Amino acid sequence: MINFKRRGLSALTALMLVFSLFALLPQGAFKAYALSGTGTEGDPYIVTTYDELRSLLNCGKIFDDTTRYIKLGQDIISNDSNNDYRFTLICGHKFDIILDLAGHTLSRSAKTLDSILFTIGYNSKLTINDSVGTGVISSNLNCGNQISNLFYLEKDGELVINSGTIVTLRNSDYSERCIAVEGGTVTVNGGVFKSNNAAVYGHLGNITLNGGEYVQTKDMGNYMVQGICVYESCTTVINNCRLVATDGSAKIYTSNDSLKSVISSDASIKVDGESVTLTDSTKQLKGTEIIIKSPTKVKNVNITVTEPKAGEIPDYNPVCSSEGVAVSDAIWSKVNSEDSTTQLIGDDKYEAGCKYVFKIFAFPASKDYKLDDDLTVTINGKQATVGVFLGIGLVNIEFEVPSDGHRQVGDVNNDGKITADDAIIVARFAAGYPGYSTKYDADIADMNRDGKVTADDAIIIARYAAGYPGYAEKYTKYV
Repeated sequence: MINFKRRGLSALTALMLVFSLFALLPQGAFKAYALSGTGTEGDPYIVTTYDELRSLLNCGKIFDDTTRYIKLGQDIISNDSNNDYRFTLICGHKFDIILDLAGHTLSRSAKTLDSILFTIGYNSKLTINDSVGTGVISSNLNCGNQISNLFYLEKDGELVINSGTIVTLRNSDYSERCIAVEGGTVTVNGGVFKSNNAAVYGHLGNITLNGGEYVQTKDMGNYMVQGICVYESCTTVINNCRLVATDGSAKIYTSNDSLKSVISSDASIKVDGESVTLTDSTKQLKGTEIIIKSPTKVKNVNITVTEPKAGEIPDYNPVCSSEGVAVSDAIWSKVNSEDSTTQLIGDDKYEAGCKYVFKIFAFPASKDYKLDDDLTVTINGKQATVGVFLGIGLVNIEFEVPSDGHRQVGDVNNDGKITADDAIIVARFAAGYPGYSTKYDADIADMNRDGKVTADDAIIIARYAAGYPGYAEKYTKYV
């Protein structure tokens, strides 16, 4: 009995010790997150706290390719002094996060050893959207004597920003970059970026700027890299962007021989309203406003035209309903054979039962547009054949004119084609076989249109059926 009591007392003491250890753990260490949503595109996770978002962006326990859709349910603001409290996306498997700010603010302000808000690396991709239009991500990381970064790209990481406002608030000599690329890939399609350091800084990796507005909020002096700064080891393409300085001058700088290797050759460049032409030694652009604009690529073109009808004159004035595209030089040609066509001219009319090829040129309506190399064109809702050469698209499509009750001369047995059987029938018709003149139509049998049915008509039909050169072009007629 005594031994039993001692064992019971030891167990009670151990249990009390365990509870005391729980009490010493940081608050929230064993918090269970009751997230709404399933993480799919139609039913995203709805997050309302900083820790909830960190738990979803942590891929440490992911063992398969994973895609997560996340949406902010309210403003998330962290004012803290924690270390190792950043968002880290580095995964052994494909890890794809699509984050919708949904008009809310995600912000961290901290005195910390953390110099990064988002780290994106191996196999991980983060896409930032803002479905409402007022969403903001802001960062103020006071991490001592080092530059901090809101987004930091490492090898094989990927960042895509489509919309939203990205703001760095740190105001010191070391300040903070919006995006720093030390590997991986960054694509900016839109959004606003505000920083007193570099909005985009590229040292290694790949950067493509298809849009976005980049605002320099404070002039940090010539020693500080600001605006857009990329180095030779970072492959960069700038198609469209606008840089504005509310203090000092906005800048685009490259360590390459010239910005020609960075800015799209199609782009127009204006600095403070003046057009600029890059030279082989232009390494920097500087001004209160810099606008780089490439032509808008047109990927799809829709054209309508009056379809051919027997006895009508072709429509030479098709209509293009696609923005930025004009069309001209419509051509209609009758298909004689696989390798032969005859162009219709003036008042030439369509013939029943024939095929016609419609060709037209499509081209940019102004210098603000450009036809995509993989242009798709539909004519009356049907996909046409198109080739783009030197920025101009040659489009063609084939139409067939219905017979509309008309019959082809030579098809005497009315089976829809001219064959040797028709030639035999006409030969017998011409020879006076009993019943042939009443059973078969003489007008259909009269191939040479001389007003009578003879052996010559039978020979013409036989040669037509055998594919003699020129016979289809000469003798295809409908009545």
